[in-house]
Amino acid sequence: MQGRAPHGQGVARVLRVGWLTSGYGASALVTAVGSLAVVPLLTQAIGPASWAELVVGQAVGAMCAVVSTWGWGMVGPAAVAGAPHGERRAVFRTSMLARAFLLPAAVGVGVLAVALMPFSDPVAVGIVCLAVALQGLTSPWYFVGAVAPGRLLVLDTIPRTGFAFAGAVVSALTGNAVPYALSVLAGVGLTIVLTCLYVWRTTQRLPMRSLSDEASAALSSIVGQRHAVATAAVAALYLIMPLALMPWIAPAVVTQFALGDRLLKWSITAAAPFTQFLLGWVPRRSAAPSRRGIVGIAGAGALGFTGAIGLVLLGPSIARTLTHGTVDLSREACFAVGVCVLMTSITRVSGPAVLIPGGRVKLVFTSAVLGAVTCAVAIVPLTLAHGYTGGLWAIALAETAVCVLQLGGLSHGRRGGIAGA
Repeated sequence: MQGRAPHGQGVARVLRVGWLTSGYGASALVTAVGSLAVVPLLTQAIGPASWAELVVGQAVGAMCAVVSTWGWGMVGPAAVAGAPHGERRAVFRTSMLARAFLLPAAVGVGVLAVALMPFSDPVAVGIVCLAVALQGLTSPWYFVGAVAPGRLLVLDTIPRTGFAFAGAVVSALTGNAVPYALSVLAGVGLTIVLTCLYVWRTTQRLPMRSLSDEASAALSSIVGQRHAVATAAVAALYLIMPLALMPWIAPAVVTQFALGDRLLKWSITAAAPFTQFLLGWVPRRSAAPSRRGIVGIAGAGALGFTGAIGLVLLGPSIARTLTHGTVDLSREACFAVGVCVLMTSITRVSGPAVLIPGGRVKLVFTSAVLGAVTCAVAIVPLTLAHGYTGGLWAIALAETAVCVLQLGGLSHGRRGGIAGA
């Protein structure tokens, strides 16, 4: 009987991993299906070029959300997972106050940037930009840290995705992009409200603090998370900004580049169940990567490699299907997107789940800087020389540089940990 205990524990562990992964998988599936379904509706109703403008607006809004999120997407899961249940409300409340303080400036910059771009429908693009910027106040990271995949699905994923899809249907019927933009904004707003209500109802009530104490806690979090924010902001330079700048670099290839960017985002979303589970499972406060960290990175790499192969084989057909045959993506472009998926899958675990909890924030930041510099140097000449395929390869090179530096740092840390032991 004693020999069966470890086996029984192992089975229970496997079942728990499967349950959590399937729970997060439901959110990823809803997001992926909803996002994919929107594309043919909008490209047929308003045309591929106008759809690409909305995607560019989303990219500008995502840059603003990097500021308004203020690093909580990176540090939040570990903060919630490591906090006693009675202190989770304080963590969430501090995050909301800090993000609300930063939001107006971020939104203002985003709206101004959209106003300066030559869009055919600036109203719809501006609303979409605002909606994505407001996602800085959403808190999917809280559900990840609290290991609540069901709540993530019901309170975060379904409202956002459902409203966006409903708006796309209305836009398809009217031939106007504004209903879609307004629905995206409404879905984000509802998600924020539902998450706040959930936290307030399921966490221990805390003594009221003075306004000055609340403000001091929020400002302390802003200062304390400056490294995480700097890392996220620098990473956005090679993950998000290329799409936002493409209308100026090469306006003729914006549509194809936007579609390639969407394939990358959808692939990352598809891998999210596994990576979200790892963000709560891997972290250990140790200078050297733990066995869990090595296993998690290897698993993420295997998943990313599978996704990359699928993109190379199926990417061109998916692109033609989604756009009713009006937009083509080359095999070479899909290969570049596949490289991005592989490298991103690894770094989404190696950074937040291994290096940051181990106190190696500077290495993560340095890798992000390297990625930004690589993309900045390569994006313009490669795009001008090879069109949208070159632009996608610039991002792939940046992602590869980030991954190589992080894995190299992990290898060095592991040797140091072993030596120190």
